Amino acid sequence: MPALPTECRPSSHRLAPSFLRCYPDPKEAGFTLHLPSALALSAFAIFSTSCAEETVAGHAATPRRVLASESGLASFYCTRLHGEETASGEILDRRELVAAHPTFPFDTVVRVTNLENGRSVEVRIIDRGPARAPRADGVVIDLSTGAAKKLGFLRDGRVKVRLEVLRWGPKE
Repeated sequence: MPALPTECRPSSHRLAPSFLRCYPDPKEAGFTLHLPSALALSAFAIFSTSCAEETVAGHAATPRRVLASESGLASFYCTRLHGEETASGEILDRRELVAAHPTFPFDTVVRVTNLENGRSVEVRIIDRGPARAPRADGVVIDLSTGAAKKLGFLRDGRVKVRLEVLRWGPKE
């Protein structure tokens, strides 16, 4: 294919957007740009990405029925645990959307909804917890700080939540 020319010639179409008014000679470039085709292709690209599958911590999470639910309090990991190995063997990255639960299998995907502001986030279970201590009374899940930030409770430390299992992880 020949190299694109360095000079542009103006478009004869007065309604063409400014970025389409200057284009290489199609005969020299080996292609032609048709405005309707370009607009149709752009619309398809925008529409198809809006229908794309959502991912959670690198795993596909599609809307599906709730397999189990639980309510209680959520807390989040202290920052000093960032970079430490979790019970599943994964290294905790506080920015990822991950969590600890006492019984759910590792790799289970859970939707966590903050009952005070309605925000939701999907997390993947990679650890066991929360730790049993007086401060953990009623806490059903420990979240990464990334997940807590999305739920909007970093300042509060704990918040009332609803857990909905969307996909079970493999049995351990």
